[in-house]
Amino acid sequence: MIDAENVQDVLRTDLTTAIPDSIRSKIVSLPPFITVPGVSNFRDLSHDTKLRPGFVYRAGNLSDISDEGKEVISKDLGVTTIFDLRNSSERERAPSPDIPGTVTIWEPYGHRPASINLRDFAKEDYGITGFEKMYTGILDASQPILTHIFTHIRDEPNDPFIYHCSAGKDRTGVVSALILLLVGHSHEEIVDDYMFTRVALEEARENLTAALAMGSGTDHLSPEAMGMIQLSGVSAKAMATFLDTFQAKYGGIEFFLITTLGFTPDDVEQMRKNLVES
Repeated sequence: MIDAENVQDVLRTDLTTAIPDSIRSKIVSLPPFITVPGVSNFRDLSHDTKLRPGFVYRAGNLSDISDEGKEVISKDLGVTTIFDLRNSSERERAPSPDIPGTVTIWEPYGHRPASINLRDFAKEDYGITGFEKMYTGILDASQPILTHIFTHIRDEPNDPFIYHCSAGKDRTGVVSALILLLVGHSHEEIVDDYMFTRVALEEARENLTAALAMGSGTDHLSPEAMGMIQLSGVSAKAMATFLDTFQAKYGGIEFFLITTLGFTPDDVEQMRKNLVES
């Protein structure tokens, strides 16, 4: 039996430590996860939140979706709109699929995000410095697609939507945090949602173990290799730090939507209403 407290303990497992397959399989078979063949880390954001169910979905890359998975998205979930958070080169390597009844919306970044320095993730704070810089950069660069997403929330309350990046972890995690902030969730609740991605990272963990020869431990690894391990994982402290930075820099979600994305106070109230009321 896996209760909520035990799940959170599992989700905070370091990426260098395997999650037993029996536990991983159990967690991903339960909400908030939804089985969509060919897609990893597909979740209904409404689980244990104030959001109404069946409106907002988050996911990893959709390019390997099967025909059965397409049926789940278009018919079972009734999704009409997909927001692709990836950059142009990622889309070229793994093109968005054609899913009947849906439209995919993509925008180029507003500006080029700062380059990732793996040494930022290898510092004694276990990657917090690197994640804070990266997530703040994501927020700034992604404002064009963020405007589309929040416009959809304001104008299309009857049209379920998905947003995704490649792993459904970082860019998708930032967007999820903003939506959950809008409906009044605490930082702790947002961190708990963010950490569910940990169970979707076992393939990445296994690949890193092989590529970095971690079988003999991590003491011998270079700063860049240690940084890659931290970057590839999820960190509760990193998301908590980003949320604090967001509050300090933008004054909260309402001010961000109004002063940065250009919405009105009435828009913000309509968005909030649409997210919680069917």
